[in-house]
Amino acid sequence: TTIAYDGKTLAGDRKSVWGNEPVRTRKVFRVWTPGGKILRVGFSGRCEDVVSVLFWMRHPTTTRPKPHESFSAIVVDERGRIWDIKEKLIYVRVNNKIWAIGSGADIATGAMAAGKSAAEAVRIASRFDINTGLGVDTLRF
Repeated sequence: TTIAYDGKTLAGDRKSVWGNEPVRTRKVFRVWTPGGKILRVGFSGRCEDVVSVLFWMRHPTTTRPKPHESFSAIVVDERGRIWDIKEKLIYVRVNNKIWAIGSGADIATGAMAAGKSAAEAVRIASRFDINTGLGVDTLRF
């Protein structure tokens, strides 16, 4: 997985693996919170963790899920601030203009630092990271 944010666009690859079979899946979402805020979120981790955390974000009064230690997410709020979430589901503010998570994060970060867009960075990561690929989904701000 590679999820990247360049200050304007949140991009994520589509590759998931079920058993030994690569399958396409969406990893970037708009989340409308009960308070009426719109968050843009990109997930890295097991599909069941993504689904349970996505539900919890939309319905925060439900029981807080306990994702696997490999879980990670980028959350971008309405003001464009970046938040990083790991398995304890604590929002940690990231004071960078670009950010990436997942197995291709270093490649994507380097590509964005060199002037590429988030979508281009994910495409570049898919060339070099075996766990990234099958296309790119984007959310613009």
